[in-house]
Amino acid sequence: DVEVLLIPEREILQLKSASRLGYSDMGANRKRIASLMQHAEDLKAASRPPAN
Repeated sequence: DVEVLLIPEREILQLKSASRLGYSDMGANRKRIASLMQHAEDLKAASRPPAN
């Protein structure tokens, strides 16, 4: 499962990922969150106006 909380006006993005099966996911949740955070950073950078 992945939970997302986005508060754009405060530039807050919170992500939580949890495995529902077994004792360990072998780092899959950490990798999933890291990938989502990188994608969010890329989108944020692409939406910035160009520097003058």
